[in-house]
Amino acid sequence: MDPLYHERNVDTNQKIGFSSFSTEIQKQLQADAFDSISEHLQQQSQYVTNIAMMTVAGFCRNCLAKWLVLEARKISAARKQHLPALDAFGYEDAAEVVYGCSYSDWKARYRVDATDEQMNAYRRSLHMHATHDEILLKERSVKTNLLPTYQKNDGGKTASNQILSSNVCCQDIDSLLGNATTAYCEKEVLSPSKSHLDLNLVPPPKDGVTLRVGVLTVSDRCFSKQYESGDLSGPAVVQAVQSTVEKLNSLASSSSLVSVDLVQRGIVPDEQLVISKTLQTWSKQCNLIFTTGGTGFSPRDLTPEATAMILEKECRGLMTWASMECSSTQPLASLSRGTAGICGNCIIFNLT
Repeated sequence: MDPLYHERNVDTNQKIGFSSFSTEIQKQLQADAFDSISEHLQQQSQYVTNIAMMTVAGFCRNCLAKWLVLEARKISAARKQHLPALDAFGYEDAAEVVYGCSYSDWKARYRVDATDEQMNAYRRSLHMHATHDEILLKERSVKTNLLPTYQKNDGGKTASNQILSSNVCCQDIDSLLGNATTAYCEKEVLSPSKSHLDLNLVPPPKDGVTLRVGVLTVSDRCFSKQYESGDLSGPAVVQAVQSTVEKLNSLASSSSLVSVDLVQRGIVPDEQLVISKTLQTWSKQCNLIFTTGGTGFSPRDLTPEATAMILEKECRGLMTWASMECSSTQPLASLSRGTAGICGNCIIFNLT
């Protein structure tokens, strides 16, 4: 008898339904589906907000975390004894499984303020919101270093030892620590200029704007044509700018569109004075310049120094933000020394 099926006569040549599978297989399929849902939500954190999920479906990531805790309580109860590991499994542990990182990290990266329209839609959907039993969600024992960690196929992550529980769906976990009082779903939403189906984008001026763009590649080897493929980073920057503008325009009215005019594009060697002079000249023709290359730590990585020579005002916070955003996909992004600032009527960014 194939262990895939129940221990009864089953014709495997016939169409088989879910109920024909053994209980073990059914549970495995359901568990894997939960993993897939969690992983999908983790990958779409920038686009799929908790408030959107609550408004449309009546549940969110926090609900999934609470249901995990509920299942732990059920298993413990079924054993007719409180199992320390299951009873100590709490809301924060479960939230880390669903979010793929600590809740505080996720919130710092993806949470933005709500609009009145989004809040009104959220309130109109209250009748279908999931509810949770506060008593069942409470931890029943103290965590110890013997508490097993949740392991996913990719190795999983170890949850912290801080114990949290929540009585209210989508309540901000910070409020459970006494650091906040506002419900999470009323804060973790998109601002008026953003769509949960698109990138986080600032709206253009009402009358539109034209970006006069310059893209400068800084590389000794690229300048001396040592690469068979030629310059790849410069064209990639141009494509990224055009793609971002297209997304921005898809959210804007016809009177506030952004247009891109590629005014300058070139390649220069890693020579500080050459870089600085080129940027100085371009800044009189462009209102937006991106440089790529020369932001590392080798003796000839001098793009930040060359840029600083001509900047009237530096904007360090912007590059700090850029480094944080990029580090989620490229851990070495924090090693970039790139700077940004204003030269005349032009803003200059050093990319990696």
